Amino acid sequence: PWGLAADAVWMGLAALAAAAAAVAPFREWDTIALWGLKAMRLYRLGGFDGVQYPEEPLDVYQGYPPLVPLLYTGTYLCCGRVDEGAALFALALLGAGALAAVRAWGERAGPPGSGPVAAAIMALAATFSLHLASGYADVPHALYVVLGGYWLTELARSPRVGTAVLATAALAGAAWSKPSGVLVRGLGGVAAVVWLLRDRQRGAWLAAAVAGAALLAAPWYLRTQLLCGALIPAQWWAELARPGWLNLVPFFPRRAELGPMAGIVA
Repeated sequence: PWGLAADAVWMGLAALAAAAAAVAPFREWDTIALWGLKAMRLYRLGGFDGVQYPEEPLDVYQGYPPLVPLLYTGTYLCCGRVDEGAALFALALLGAGALAAVRAWGERAGPPGSGPVAAAIMALAATFSLHLASGYADVPHALYVVLGGYWLTELARSPRVGTAVLATAALAGAAWSKPSGVLVRGLGGVAAVVWLLRDRQRGAWLAAAVAGAALLAAPWYLRTQLLCGALIPAQWWAELARPGWLNLVPFFPRRAELGPMAGIVA
C-alpha cells in the first residue's frame, strides 16, 4: 500500500508538471534570457554565434554548458517552429524520467519498497518539483546525475561494457547540462579510488567510466577555458553566496524551499 501511494504521489506530480508545461510560455528569468535566447539563435542561425549581449556577462552567455538550449532547439526543429510549450514539456518529461530513475535506483540499492518512497520524497521537495515545469537546466541535470549514480552502482556490482558505456554517457550528460556536473564526475572519481583500494578490477571499470565522461565533456570546457579564461567561470550570482557551515548543505537552513519536506528536515 505504501509503495502504491508513493508511486501515485510522484507520478501525479510529474503528470501535473508536464500538463502545465505543455500550455505555458517561458516565464522564468533564466529560461527566457539565457537558455531560451540561445535556443532562439541556434534555431534561426543554425549554429553557435559569438554574440555577447550588453545585459549578459560573457561567462553567463558563452560559458554555460549548452545541453538545454540544444534540447530546446531540437524541439523547435521537430515542431517546425519556435514552440515554448513543447520545449517545456520535453524538459518536464526528463524530470519525470529523473523521478523514475530514482525509483529504480532505490529499488535496486535499498530494501524492498524504498524506490517509490525515494521518488516521492524527491517529488515533494519544492526545489525539484517547482523546477519540473520551469525549463531550467536543473531538470535534465538531475536526470543525468541519478542515472550516473545508478549505472556506477551497477558497474561496481557487475562490470560490463554496456553498463560502463551507460555510466559514461550519464556522467558526461551531467557535465554538459550544468557546471556542477564536473563535481559529479569528481565524486565518481572518488568512488573509483575507493573501489580500487577494495577491488582493483571493479575499481578500474569505474575509473574507465569516469575518465570516458571527462573526455566527452572536455571539448566544451576547454572551449570555455579559451573563451572565458576558466574551465568554469565565476558567474555574477556566485558573489551572493556567503561561506559558512550551514551552506555546506544547500537549502538546509532555508526550509521554506523544501516544501512539504520541511517538517522532515526540521
